[in-house]
Amino acid sequence: MPDAGKDDPDVGASTAKLQPIGQVPVPRSPIDRVVDPIVELGFWFFGLWTVAYHLACWTRHLSTTPLLVVSAAATAGLSPWVWRRHRRVVIETPSSRASRLVAVLFLLGAALLIAAAVVLAPQTPAVYPVGWALAVGGLVPLVAAAVVQPRLRRAQPGRGTTSWVAVVGSLAALVVGVGAAVVSLYLRNVSYDDVFYVNKAVFVAERGVIPLRDTVYSDQALPALRGAGTVPVQSIEVLQGAWGHALGFSGGTGAYVLTPLVAATAAVWVMWWLVRSWSRGPAVVAFAGTAAYLAWGMNMAPGAHGSTALSSIFIRAIWQGKVVFLCALLPFLYVVATRWARERNPWDLGLLFLVGAAGVGLTSSAVFLLPPLVLGICAALAACRNRGFAGVALLAAYPIGTGVVVSRMTHDQSFGAILRTADQAFYNVIGHGWWGTLGLVALVVGPWCARSGAARVVAAAGAVSLVVALAPFMPELFNELTGAGPVLWRLAWLAPLPVLVGLLGTGLWDVWQLEGSRLRRSAVALLRGGVPIALVSTIVSVGALIWVRDGPAPLMPHPQWKFPVASLDRAAEMVRLYPGRGTVLAPSETMAALALTTTRLHAVDPRRFFLQSLEEPALVHQSRTILSRTMAVQPPKVPRTFGTHLDMLHVTLVCLDGAQPTYRAEMRKLGWKSEPAGPDFLCFRRPG
Repeated sequence: MPDAGKDDPDVGASTAKLQPIGQVPVPRSPIDRVVDPIVELGFWFFGLWTVAYHLACWTRHLSTTPLLVVSAAATAGLSPWVWRRHRRVVIETPSSRASRLVAVLFLLGAALLIAAAVVLAPQTPAVYPVGWALAVGGLVPLVAAAVVQPRLRRAQPGRGTTSWVAVVGSLAALVVGVGAAVVSLYLRNVSYDDVFYVNKAVFVAERGVIPLRDTVYSDQALPALRGAGTVPVQSIEVLQGAWGHALGFSGGTGAYVLTPLVAATAAVWVMWWLVRSWSRGPAVVAFAGTAAYLAWGMNMAPGAHGSTALSSIFIRAIWQGKVVFLCALLPFLYVVATRWARERNPWDLGLLFLVGAAGVGLTSSAVFLLPPLVLGICAALAACRNRGFAGVALLAAYPIGTGVVVSRMTHDQSFGAILRTADQAFYNVIGHGWWGTLGLVALVVGPWCARSGAARVVAAAGAVSLVVALAPFMPELFNELTGAGPVLWRLAWLAPLPVLVGLLGTGLWDVWQLEGSRLRRSAVALLRGGVPIALVSTIVSVGALIWVRDGPAPLMPHPQWKFPVASLDRAAEMVRLYPGRGTVLAPSETMAALALTTTRLHAVDPRRFFLQSLEEPALVHQSRTILSRTMAVQPPKVPRTFGTHLDMLHVTLVCLDGAQPTYRAEMRKLGWKSEPAGPDFLCFRRPG
């Protein structure tokens, strides 16, 4: 076994000729050997927690504290093995340098990529199928090159040394991760979906039990809201509330403060881990491109092209389970799949299964997102004659099983029409204009830039899976199979696009050799530094910082919950004035804030969009709908039956702002007692 340390690709100033990338160990610094197992244990814990949560829902043993204890104890039992595992250094089986055939395939793919970019640039739905077909053509040479490479054999243990470049990279990743976590606390990005998700965390924090029925409109007196509430497979909100109940903080604090701190740091570190695993040059150079892509994402208004871009959704919404899935779990999935393809350690089979379970615990979308991705990785490894291809299928076992259970419980219920077609998903998630071109280049060229062997095969599988999922006919096909129409655009999440963008900076690192005359070495060093600098400069010039003052997620002067402070303050006043029984009525935004604050009292309608999914007696529902309309930003004329509707819903507290003078007058006519509850906010108590 040769000395692996001499061939470490992170040694930047060496003048020695670099060996083929297959002869070097995956670079790891002492910091990596400490942080990697901590992050991995976090995924073990969340996967175990999700399995325990689903078993509790099935058996109706709904207390959350025992689930925390069991999950933590099981994770602690695994920790010695995980720590020992990360002390090992592995060396992948050497592979040959790129042959002439591979070079020709790369040029063919590049030509098709240019054609695809030209066709897709105008953002015309009519020509999208042509651009998509050209993108598929650009990936065919990549697939062919991966298949003709030597068989992927199991990596072997080896020795490695640590360079100062690797240590600098690890420190940079830690700084960026902690910085992203802190910035996420100062960003305000209001999402009214939190009325459902954060409300569940609030309920669990207050009571310490898992809710199986409605908590938004009632204290589990009504059936769960149709859709995400029908079969509550997500476990992250219950975990947020369970920690709050055990340690004494609110569910909102768990969702808006603790989750961003942990998830943003972990997401950045996992991307750094994946960059280290895949990069052909110094990982810190590739990571610079990844970090720039995440910071200078497209900052678009909600609903516009690019408003859900992979690059813009990161820290501005990291408290949501689906964003943690996208930014942390998916990159970790690629880390584990690459490690399994290299080493095939039997213990990783358990981790593969639990990563699939953790995906379901973060978002129900994992049910239809993970199976096609896993199928692509299995097919790629099988084509390369890697005996571990069947083990990767464990990633999809839990999502497929969950999908079967959900389909039986919902009786093939459809959750709505398709929200975005394939071309709209591409332009919204990958991007449009120059930003979309950068994303397309990363998809087609990024896997070429990964180190040869398992990394390139798994990266190529992710890129191919995403492009196939964005076929013009694919959303309709997936909707027929799953009925998940409104969220099928998330199929565009399948590839780790930020990491593929970063790899563009080091794709030719081992092609330009540091040998020969001083002039030649200087020229090669200039080229090596020029490519990543050009990449970062391009990202900065065509992107925009996602936290600009006038954007949809501006920076606030101090950390705060992701909701207007004035409405949260008004909700707190309503809690103070609540008589202890009945429902409450207030402006729509204040009722939404109440759902994020407490579940000890319930508003008439925290979010009007949910009314269509609420099951209750017809007369009650009619009164709820009418009262909800009266609390709109521009309320209609006071209905003559206003008092009757208040009685129907047992409303005992009504709070109104200055925009509702006619309703204030009506409350006085009904004999309700008024009490100031803040600037321009007046509350009325039911008499008696």
